Amino acid sequence: LVMHHVEDPDLVGEGVMNEGELAARLGLHGIPREAETVMLERDLRLVRLTGARYHAAMVSCGDSVDLIRRAKADG
Repeated sequence: LVMHHVEDPDLVGEGVMNEGELAARLGLHGIPREAETVMLERDLRLVRLTGARYHAAMVSCGDSVDLIRRAKADG
């Protein structure tokens, strides 16, 4: 079983929470959803290639949920 915290540190930068209205109102650096989805997409492609069992830890955005649903539907 492969477990991965799906977050690209280069894209996270100084971010402390998902970017958006709340982060802006709080004056906090936001993390773009791509920091998560790029890594998740990569992992799901590797799972498809190798047949490995996989667990995505700490999924935090709807785009990631959609990617996981599609991967499950594809087997």
